[in-house]
Amino acid sequence: LGWAQRADLFYQADGDLALAADWLQTVAEPDEQVYVASFHREHPTWITAWDRPVTWLGGDSLFLPPPQETAIAVFAKSAPPDPSWVSLIEVGLLPDIPAGPDGTPAFWAYRLDASMVVGEADSDIQNPLLALIEASAAPTMAGETASVLMTWRIQQTPPYYRLRPVVNIKDANGATISSTDVFLLGTDSWRPGEVMIQRVPVKVPTGTPPGDYAVDVSWVDRDTDTFVAYINAGGAGGTTAQITTVDVLRPDTFPA
Repeated sequence: LGWAQRADLFYQADGDLALAADWLQTVAEPDEQVYVASFHREHPTWITAWDRPVTWLGGDSLFLPPPQETAIAVFAKSAPPDPSWVSLIEVGLLPDIPAGPDGTPAFWAYRLDASMVVGEADSDIQNPLLALIEASAAPTMAGETASVLMTWRIQQTPPYYRLRPVVNIKDANGATISSTDVFLLGTDSWRPGEVMIQRVPVKVPTGTPPGDYAVDVSWVDRDTDTFVAYINAGGAGGTTAQITTVDVLRPDTFPA
């Protein structure tokens, strides 16, 4: 009996998600959108317990609903909200969240609305599916990992299930020195007017000279390798657009 009541077993067996799905039945409005962050997207525990539409979050992403709507975001203990945007959503923290066996809230849940993000889409960086609102990257030492924070507004529902952003760091000659993409699923359920905030880690290679480097983004469907063309990217269009820069700093110590 003591083993069955252990807190670590409760969370390992996804008891927090099962409890959240049951609790949400009495909290969510009938047509209210639900966002869920868990260790796995399309988590089977949630799918079997919740029969309404859901948009899946990772620990590195956040969605806000279209204007005039509200939504509820649930974060499992294995996928807490990124500290950098807790200040945006903390006003929407829902009360009376059930406790887990350890006596603490078993999960986090927030009611979200569009007023939690400020800014309009940048008309120069948009494609038919998404428009950039803002982007930034913290100064990063060579050999470390840069954190690129970008905010996009959904313009129309993508016709792709696995649309992903490919984020590149480029030098002054336009050569790519580092690249990464983001694992996303269910992108064909995104709704027009929603806002997606995403933090993307990009490695800065060891030995990169100090200076400002361009950060470019392409959007591609990984099932068909279809790249989504920008309507206008700095006047040129194409499938790649510079969204910000990263200041690469001289490291305090150098590798052998």
